[in-house]
Amino acid sequence: MINGFQEVCALKISELWTLYSVIQMLLIENVCRLSLHIEQTRYMRHLAHQVANKIALTDNKTKLHTAFTQYEPFTVYPTFSVTLF
Repeated sequence: MINGFQEVCALKISELWTLYSVIQMLLIENVCRLSLHIEQTRYMRHLAHQVANKIALTDNKTKLHTAFTQYEPFTVYPTFSVTLF
């Protein structure tokens, strides 16, 4: 990336500092995105464990059907589905 800029003319010191700031901002945004993904994954695992416990303790088919329909929207998340099944 820097080589492409320097083909036209050499970078000035202010441009180098700006480049540093931009890279730093991008890294911080990436860490934020990754931490949100990790948080969602942990939550889905926790929820799947709770659902599995409810299923294991349910002795009535009606309650079991209610539990399945209540948590059906979460099956679109691969972490939830894999942990549950």
